[in-house]
Amino acid sequence: MTFAPDFGILRQAYLTPLQHPMAAPRIFWPFLLLYETADQLLGNSDNIKAVFGFDSGWAILAALVLILLSWPLFAAGAIRWHRWLILGEPPTASVHTFKARTRAYFWRTFLLAVCTLPLMSIWLGLGIAINPTPSAKGTDGDHAQLFGWLWGFYLPAIDLMVVAFLARFVLRLPAIALEPSDGAKAAEPPQATSWRLTLLLATLPLSILYSLPTLVFPKLTPDAASMPDGILPLWAIALDSFDNLLLALLLFYGALVFLSTLSLWYAKHERSQLHASAA
Repeated sequence: MTFAPDFGILRQAYLTPLQHPMAAPRIFWPFLLLYETADQLLGNSDNIKAVFGFDSGWAILAALVLILLSWPLFAAGAIRWHRWLILGEPPTASVHTFKARTRAYFWRTFLLAVCTLPLMSIWLGLGIAINPTPSAKGTDGDHAQLFGWLWGFYLPAIDLMVVAFLARFVLRLPAIALEPSDGAKAAEPPQATSWRLTLLLATLPLSILYSLPTLVFPKLTPDAASMPDGILPLWAIALDSFDNLLLALLLFYGALVFLSTLSLWYAKHERSQLHASAA
C-alpha cells in the first residue's frame, strides 16, 4: 500500500481548467448564470435594500431558489466534464434535461450534502455559542473575530470530512457519469490511501485560499446602508459585486479541480485495468 499522493494527477487537475479556459464556460454556462445571480443577491442583499428599498429577505429567498434550480444544472455539467476528460467527448454544454444519469448524479451529490449536515450542525452550535450579542457599546470584537474564523474554516473542514469518511462515496461520481443510458453499472476503482491524499491536496489548498478573505483581509467597501444617498451606494454595490465574483470564480475553480481529480484518477484506473487484461 502506498501513502504517497499522485502528483501527476494533481498537476494535471490544477492545470486543466487553466489550459482549457473555454471548456468550463461552454459546459457550465447555464449553472454559472443561475448561481452567480444567486451569489450576487446574497452578497448584496443589505446594499440592495439600502439603495432600492427592497426587503433583503426577498433577495435571500430568491437567491436560495436560484441555487436549488442550479444544482441539477451543475450535475449535468459535471457529467459532461467527467466524460470530456475520461472519454474525450467535446466540452460542450449537454442537453440539460433531467435524464437518468443526471438524476443519479444529482441525488448522489444531494446525499453527499446531507452527509455533511452533522458538521453543519456542530458549526451552527458553536456559532450560536460564541455569536456576539449586540449591546449599547456595540459588538464584542473578540467574539466577532472568533465567529469569522469558525466560518472561515468550515469549507476546509468539509474537505477533511470527505476524505476521512466519504471518499468511497465520492469516487462513485465519475462511474455514474460513464454509465450508459440503459442504467448498466460502470466499474468502480478500488480504494487506496494515495487516492485520499490526492483528493485532499486537490481541495484543501483552494479551500484555505477561499477562506483567507474572511480570515485576513478587511472589508474594503462600506455597506451602502451606512452611506448617504447618491452615487456612492451604487459604487459600493459595484465593488462588492466584483469581490463576490472573484470569490465565486475561486470556488468554481476549486470545484473544477475536484471534478478533474476524480476524472483523472478514474481514467488511470481504467487504463491499468486494460493493461492488466491485455497481459
